[in-house]
Amino acid sequence: MSRPTPATLLIPTLKSTGLWPIALGTFAGLALSLVLLVTAIVTGNPLPIGVALGILLLSALLGMRLLRDLNRQLHTPLNAIGEWALQMNRGKLNANLDIPESGHQAQLAVSLNQLGDKIRTLSWDMAAQVSKQTEPLARKTRSLQLLYDVASAISQARDVDDLLTAFLHTLIEVVHAEAATVRLLTGDGRMRLVASNGFDTSVIAAERVIPDKQRGLCGAAILDGGVRRAYHDNDKPSGLTTAHYIPYVDDDTVEMVTVPLKHREKTLGVYNLFVRKDRDIPADVLELLTSIGQHLGMAIDKARVDQDATRLSLVEERSRLANELHDSLAQTLAGMKFQMRMLDDTLPADAADQEYGPEIENLRHMLDEAYSELRELISHFRAPVDKRGLIPALQGIIDRFKRLDDITIFFQPQCPDPELPIEVEVQVLRIVQEALANIRKHAHARTVRVLLRCGNDRDYAVLIEDDGVGIGEPVLAGKPGEHIGLTIMQERAQRIGGELTIESEPGEGTQVQLHFSHPRRGQPELNLNTAR
Repeated sequence: MSRPTPATLLIPTLKSTGLWPIALGTFAGLALSLVLLVTAIVTGNPLPIGVALGILLLSALLGMRLLRDLNRQLHTPLNAIGEWALQMNRGKLNANLDIPESGHQAQLAVSLNQLGDKIRTLSWDMAAQVSKQTEPLARKTRSLQLLYDVASAISQARDVDDLLTAFLHTLIEVVHAEAATVRLLTGDGRMRLVASNGFDTSVIAAERVIPDKQRGLCGAAILDGGVRRAYHDNDKPSGLTTAHYIPYVDDDTVEMVTVPLKHREKTLGVYNLFVRKDRDIPADVLELLTSIGQHLGMAIDKARVDQDATRLSLVEERSRLANELHDSLAQTLAGMKFQMRMLDDTLPADAADQEYGPEIENLRHMLDEAYSELRELISHFRAPVDKRGLIPALQGIIDRFKRLDDITIFFQPQCPDPELPIEVEVQVLRIVQEALANIRKHAHARTVRVLLRCGNDRDYAVLIEDDGVGIGEPVLAGKPGEHIGLTIMQERAQRIGGELTIESEPGEGTQVQLHFSHPRRGQPELNLNTAR
């Protein structure tokens, strides 16, 4: 098949544009003027030359009109089509051609604009299809990244509360929640508020501890262990009361998503995420929430197992110390008491009463007191560490104090039982025990008060005060090595990053105050660089 030449394309183009008559007249005039010029030259007659020049001028005018019309009807539209094609190629799919008033170019412009519309529609449809196909993949990628962040955070977290608080903000972003809370199930069946976001502090203060896990959606999540969505008022399933169905919220446009924190089919806590009812949460996001809840549940269980292991190790160490004291120092003191009785029996009665009586009685009293304190210390070391928490352990110490002395003692816990590491809990208990022991031995008090306060989620204070004789300034300002009990109390407070202060005036009683934070102030916060 032969390629078309410009000459073969010119005639159809001129015919399609309606310029064929003008072109034909132009070419005919040029040919006629050429014939007349040749005739004039051959015959020598000048008359044809004038006619030829007139015809040539007319042909020139027709040629100029032909060029103008060709530029208007052919060259300009072709340039517009080229510019349109260039814009479409650059991605500007909303480009359109100006449609001439008439002619074949008008139909061509309409057809090209229709083609552009179809290309634009196809492009949008393809982009929507690609987005529809890649959105699940993007969510899967984000889910994997979140699960990786959970695993990484679990490995570096020092405190479960910090871990749960960090992921509270992560879950808020995942489901675009308006507000959220996270709670942990305590050993006595209560639900302790760990952290919240989006609620007024006065509202949260009243909901810091839920005493009955059977009530509301939180309790339902604890019971069945699944991710649940709850609607407000008329849309709620039967069996749950409105008052405890969606706590804190009086808005029928809000629903609550609960994410249980589970491990080995045991629910240990729950996230409550408050979202708008018109916001769709895909099924794979709900599966992600379930998986995150399982991972965090495993972290909670691991922390509790580690705490139990630490507690067991501490009990074993205390038992070993008790056995060592019993087998060494206790036996020595018992032998010394026996030797004192032998010495008392060998001395004459009058010598014992007159010359050595006061010294022997003083030695016997000191040995009895030392032996009694040692037996109490051994009994204290062998006593099991209370697994129920700080408040029950303090209550046990106070109950033992009541049994040993006739002093009236009051215990006033002004906050829910804090979940502290066993190391912190033991140091607090020992400080309270030492303070009560000093009161029993030296204060001659009639009333004692032990107060536990929680300033916020991380600040704690313990106050032990009595109405006894007080402590003199020389005791409080003693040199190192003197008053070892007070020194040990200070060291115990320092071990947990706390501060111990003792205020006393002779005859005005004594106040021992312990202030500490958990986690400690200045401790690095858990950092989550979660991909969004």
